[in-house]
Amino acid sequence: MSTGSPKGAWRHVLRTEALGLLRDRRALFAGLVLPMLLYPLLFLGQGWLADVGRETLEAREVVIAHELSAADPEVSARFLARLAEEQPIELRALEPGSCAALLGRLDEQGDEARAAARVMVAELLDPDGQVLVLAGPAPQAPGNTRVQLAFDGAGETAQEAEGRVHAALRSLRSELEAERLEQLFGGDPAAAWVSESRDLASGQDRGGAWIGRLLPLIAVLILLSGGSYAALAAFAGEREAGTLETLLVQPVPSLQLVWGKFAAVLGTGLALLVLNVASLSLCAILGLGTLGGEGGELVGPSVTRVLGAGLLLLPVCLLMCAVLCLVCGKARSFREGGGGGAGAGRRPRRPLTLVAMLPTAIAALPEVELDALLAVVPLAGPALAFREAMVGGLAPLPGALAFGSTLLYALWALRHVGGLLEGERVLASASSEVEDRQRRVQSGRALNWGWTGVFAVYLVGGLLQSWRPLPGLLLTLWVLLPVLAVLAARGTAR
Repeated sequence: MSTGSPKGAWRHVLRTEALGLLRDRRALFAGLVLPMLLYPLLFLGQGWLADVGRETLEAREVVIAHELSAADPEVSARFLARLAEEQPIELRALEPGSCAALLGRLDEQGDEARAAARVMVAELLDPDGQVLVLAGPAPQAPGNTRVQLAFDGAGETAQEAEGRVHAALRSLRSELEAERLEQLFGGDPAAAWVSESRDLASGQDRGGAWIGRLLPLIAVLILLSGGSYAALAAFAGEREAGTLETLLVQPVPSLQLVWGKFAAVLGTGLALLVLNVASLSLCAILGLGTLGGEGGELVGPSVTRVLGAGLLLLPVCLLMCAVLCLVCGKARSFREGGGGGAGAGRRPRRPLTLVAMLPTAIAALPEVELDALLAVVPLAGPALAFREAMVGGLAPLPGALAFGSTLLYALWALRHVGGLLEGERVLASASSEVEDRQRRVQSGRALNWGWTGVFAVYLVGGLLQSWRPLPGLLLTLWVLLPVLAVLAARGTAR
């Protein structure tokens, strides 16, 4: 490979790595084309399945048995008339007094009473019935009538039938209340205090809030999935193919070679991120989903706001790609780094995914607000800053801290990336059986520590935050996570 000037050698390395990635058609389809198609298919499929499920239940005939002899005959007739409008429906009248024993059982507590009541309800409903409607005296209001519904909520048809009964009851209750108020007061005295809610947030603010909670986590997952393949191809793939020796004998500083490979990884990650965001934005423009707009319509944020908030994620891209180069650059094969195969070969990347997802997912919690302390937490700070910027409420100081601190983390990682191709160890591709076995054990321990961290944060961190939200969150981020990181590092190092 002709490298030309040593100072500009990284450009030639970048071009070579980019051409190598473009030749892999399966990787291009899986990394570029498929993600762009997934979002429209996801939104369309989700909406279609919801519509089909709702229409299927609404078109299903339900069978409702009733025994309303204890209620006022006129009110019972009006209720049954309302219930008959919830078509398709079949109403079955039971013999008066046939449910007296069941009424007593429904008020009893305990598993035995519940089991006995369930058997009695099944006998009264017959195999085709879904809901039993009973009228009886109200224990705490003598002279009034209480209507009870007995059904088996494990079935969707029974749930649909119960919903139709409640709809008929709400309609009847509203009508009876209006008639009684008209009779006593000539109308509703509270009509002068009718409340109306007006959301002053624009549709772009509501859409930006939705995207701001979702996009940081999606961005991290995209960078991890697409960038890891590019990092493995740039380092482990070349080492496995035996061409790394040819590259290192060129009269070019190894730092230039590393920067070229890093630029290829970063370019791949940014391209994947831009294409996925474009696909998600297209779904927003076409209305394939709900972002909280007027009348349930989807309203996407402006391009200016998206680009401005996206600048906050640039240090995140640098950091994630640098970390991927560090992780994949030390792997001696695709299998070891996680690019293919099964078993231990995929393990080194899984803890990285878990560690990256935990702080980024904080942006999805609306009760967590960005402050100066959270702004310097890796990944959590820029994720919260991006969320605030998408709704137009980002304060300058926390935003600057999130951007600057993440940029410092990225520069620190890049400093270590520069030494990846230094030393003779990078040329070693063969390994002994003992070393491979030890590496598999180490990968297994890393995966176990990763899952331990997830459950510890979920359980212990959840208890701390339920005790007191802000102190619990600080203890989770600054005490629990560092302790887990130190223990995991010591455990996997052994």
